[in-house]
Amino acid sequence: MGETSNFTSDNIVGVDDSGSITSSLVPRDGTATVHAWEHLPRLTLEKVMSYLDYEERLNMALVCSHWLHAFNCPQLWRKWNVVLGRNAIKEIRRLLQFSRQHAQHLHSLRIQCGHLRFMAWINVERMLIRVFSCLVRKGAQLKKVELIDFHSNRRGTDDALLNSLVAALVLFLRTQKRLQIVNFSDAFFSRQNGLNVIRALTADKSSMRIKYLNIQDLFQKELPLFDSRVLRIALRHCRHLRTLEMNYSCLSESIIDTFLRMKDLCLLDLKVDGQGPHSHTISTDKWSALRKANPTLRVAVYLERFADHLDIRRVVNHRMPVSEFQMWTGMNSHARPWFLKDSLLYVAENFSQHLQVIMMTLAPDLPVDDAVILLLTKCRCLQTFELQCPLDLLTVQTIYDMLINRRIGLRQLYLTVDDLSEAELIELEATVALYECDLDPELVVEVTGRESFEE
Repeated sequence: MGETSNFTSDNIVGVDDSGSITSSLVPRDGTATVHAWEHLPRLTLEKVMSYLDYEERLNMALVCSHWLHAFNCPQLWRKWNVVLGRNAIKEIRRLLQFSRQHAQHLHSLRIQCGHLRFMAWINVERMLIRVFSCLVRKGAQLKKVELIDFHSNRRGTDDALLNSLVAALVLFLRTQKRLQIVNFSDAFFSRQNGLNVIRALTADKSSMRIKYLNIQDLFQKELPLFDSRVLRIALRHCRHLRTLEMNYSCLSESIIDTFLRMKDLCLLDLKVDGQGPHSHTISTDKWSALRKANPTLRVAVYLERFADHLDIRRVVNHRMPVSEFQMWTGMNSHARPWFLKDSLLYVAENFSQHLQVIMMTLAPDLPVDDAVILLLTKCRCLQTFELQCPLDLLTVQTIYDMLINRRIGLRQLYLTVDDLSEAELIELEATVALYECDLDPELVVEVTGRESFEE
């Protein structure tokens, strides 16, 4: 006891002759000085390591045995994020090593595939097969799985190897009993492989745990009747789903009937890709029934390369409870105009009661200034408005006046005005500077301009 009490006195932190920080415990009798870095509390070490990447943690583990024990703490290895970019082979090997050592502690796995060359992608596929097999063998039970930017339709892909990878992924998903978040954002599969993934996710009652599911890019084309039935049955198992992101091409009236039973469903995020057929429409009666069965449900719509006002009216039904509207038009490759003004007027007339977020990037078309002002005026619940398109500078001034006079309740405004001349850019900067001091400081307002590249 007496020996222990010697180290309960002063803790001195200083800098030695080499400039390094030192810490020592100085007993009251002055008989000894013991450096205390190796005696830092384990919880403190774990907290510090939680902010570091793998290599930095590894360097810390080399300091002493006490820090090595902290390095092996299960709490540090709950999640693993890997981006397969320039050093894809190195990163995937590190993931495999991690899987062998810490698979039983893993709760969250995120794999993002970058734009890889053919041979690099082949090697990544082989290593991913080993990773998923290792996770199965080690008995990993994850709560969150994300597979991002997985483009299985890459040019020159080895079909046999790809099918082996999907088989390994399917086996891995079948063994997971605790999944709550599944994200396949920008993950492109063939129709059959996509269905196999869906079946694996919903193979048993454990799929009832899933709260978030993103299969927005899993199927790019409208599903045949039988495959649509498979998807409907799979979604029926996810009865406690709160957020579902899917492609409009996969939506059918029978799947809407499935949503009627999902009382916890809060957000349905639909992506409408202009390259898809979109020959089908969901009837007004089905959307009305869904609104009645689930009054709290909100729909987010993302239109990609889908801008013609007639197409939008057919797909975005006026009975949909749309709270978020996003549109990216791309460039108009058709001879006829899109009539984007009519599209915006349609949105303003039918969804103003629920719209909270509008984000649009519009290619040059017929002027939309009047429609933008009407959209801002009618959508009383709108909180965030982001727009990039050609606008008249007078329209920008009108929007500023509406903000200052509180005629609109926006909290965030991001405006990029395209196709400006050099003189108009200078005028826009002067307008921003003039109005900036009169804005509510709680508002987030960013207004910029882009010069026209046309001669």
